[in-house]
Amino acid sequence: MCEEKKVNAKERKEWLRRLDRRVINPLMMTFAGRRVYTVVDHVGRHSKRQYHTPVLGRPNGNDFYIPLPYGEDTDWCLNVLAAGACTVHWNGQTYQLSLPQIVGRAVGEIVYAPMYRFLLHASGVKKYLQAKQVPG
Repeated sequence: MCEEKKVNAKERKEWLRRLDRRVINPLMMTFAGRRVYTVVDHVGRHSKRQYHTPVLGRPNGNDFYIPLPYGEDTDWCLNVLAAGACTVHWNGQTYQLSLPQIVGRAVGEIVYAPMYRFLLHASGVKKYLQAKQVPG
């Protein structure tokens, strides 16, 4: 029974990821780069194509934090980790980022206002991508 629940949860998560990629992400691109939403520009690990993915994200000092609601095995996250760098657009500014790493909730959620923290926590976000801004 427990194994069946794990399979159903995994199938549901994969279905949501596909929905996000095909429907929600194209809609989010109309808002991304302003205020809450961030656009991550990254290069495909295998295709070497340039991709633009809308995500939540916020800077904090020299770091940038992006919640990973689907975990760290999403294509965009794997691409950024493999390349060791990416570009993000947030609030009308462009940030060159390097040294990406996966961090836990306690580190990643500090940059978000309490309401966002509550929503991120409630939606099961446990990990964040943290990257450093490239100087100048």
